[in-house]
Amino acid sequence: MQLLLQEEELLQYISRQLDTNFAYGTKNQTLAELKSVLPTALERTGFCFSKIKAKHFQKDGEAFFNPFITDQYAMFLYFLANSAAQNESTRLLADRLYALNKMLHAVDIYHQVALPKVFLLVHSVGTVLGRAKYGEYLVVYQGVTVGGTLDEEYPVIGSRVSLFANSSVLGKAQIGDDVMVSSRAFVMNETIPSGHIGFGMSPNIAYKTRSNDYTEFVL
Repeated sequence: MQLLLQEEELLQYISRQLDTNFAYGTKNQTLAELKSVLPTALERTGFCFSKIKAKHFQKDGEAFFNPFITDQYAMFLYFLANSAAQNESTRLLADRLYALNKMLHAVDIYHQVALPKVFLLVHSVGTVLGRAKYGEYLVVYQGVTVGGTLDEEYPVIGSRVSLFANSSVLGKAQIGDDVMVSSRAFVMNETIPSGHIGFGMSPNIAYKTRSNDYTEFVL
């Protein structure tokens, strides 16, 4: 993957943001912890971006990461926080990175949430992605909410699903493969079968067959 900021520059960039806004320990401690998880996060980011054909994610036939493109940076910070959360020694770093992502991009994606290897955030402001089972090639627009209910029932979302602006998927919702959840749809404890577009509001969700001429952002 090509980088606009090389690894040392990227480390310094993230470290300054963390120490300015969520200070803990020393600058050298923050850098050391970041350095221990950055290679894994960059590898995951590179694989994800290599599957995305949205504007600015590719350069000269390779995945390209520019941290000043906010959707890209939000996705990278999720990978970085999730990677940090796998080790007890960097768990507090994961909390700080989660908070940084929330502050910078108004997204709430806790570092314990298991997003797929390939996903795309589009205009990510106001999005909350909670504990659910997510399939690969997930596309999420602004203002989306995915989450559980008080009795801890969580959605299952298939592969190649697009969640459009301000849609919500909650509770025991079952979203099949190759589904588009339309803007402002509210799906709670209902099923949208594979290959369909879902719209409306629970308990009266409607759906129709999805057209094959819709072009996704992912390869």
